[in-house]
Amino acid sequence: MQCSACAQPVDRTARFCEACGAPIVGAPSQGAPASAAVDRRELDIGCELAAVSDRGLVHAQNEDAVVALSDPPFSVLVVCDGVSTSRDPARGSGAAAEATARSLLKGAKSGANPEELMRAAILTGHDAVCELMPAGTSSNDRPLTTIVAAVAGTGALTIGWAGDSRAYLLSGAGRQLTHDDSWVNAVVERGDMTEAQAIRSPNAHAITQCLGDPDDPPEPHVVHAKLSPGDRLLLCSDGLWNCAPTPSALIALTSGFPAATAAIDVCRALVEFANGAGGRDNITAAMLIVRDDASGS
Repeated sequence: MQCSACAQPVDRTARFCEACGAPIVGAPSQGAPASAAVDRRELDIGCELAAVSDRGLVHAQNEDAVVALSDPPFSVLVVCDGVSTSRDPARGSGAAAEATARSLLKGAKSGANPEELMRAAILTGHDAVCELMPAGTSSNDRPLTTIVAAVAGTGALTIGWAGDSRAYLLSGAGRQLTHDDSWVNAVVERGDMTEAQAIRSPNAHAITQCLGDPDDPPEPHVVHAKLSPGDRLLLCSDGLWNCAPTPSALIALTSGFPAATAAIDVCRALVEFANGAGGRDNITAAMLIVRDDASGS
């Protein structure tokens, strides 16, 4: 079997060409392509790895994108939230999610340094969004998107992000692994306003970093964490965390699920919760569960 884009030989079971990165026509699907703006997308990659992305109850379309990939011992999750004020944000979020996920999985399999890999993969996603529009296109006419990404191996986790999509580790008291690139955080950290004052501002939902503008490339953040049996890693867009912004709130929503509960069922419940709270934004929840009999995948 050959890649339709570059004619190089490819494995029929692969999703993307290793030579050029193009999607392989006829390859097994792990859910709808991230670049397709669909109201709801569910990715069920086995009991431990899954994602649900939903339009919510207010927005006209789903501008979030999510990709989940597994090639043991590695698992990859990417969540992107298209910036609604930009042009064609669903297309931008889809391009970023697909390109970043492919780059992460390929690099993890090659043994690349995790921190360098994560930064490079997110910049690959940024380039993929930039390439959607001709050179010279105004920043106001380009798709823009946030991103949060994770690559997990045996007991090790690397998280990268730009924008305000988040990652949480839901074990024990819970822990937020990311720190929003937001106007609120910027003014509070500078001491210009209190958090209560900033949240009441019209700029409260503005972000200070995203992907898609070639004149303003992101500077991805990267953190590392250990994974232990029983851990639940959650990546999500603000359509979920605005309804449950603290680790303790998310722990309260998920702690009642037995340890054997499939990741897809937890993701569905989180999305249902956000829709029940008004569904005022697109909602994406992606989860990796570390089972007692598997220390990192």
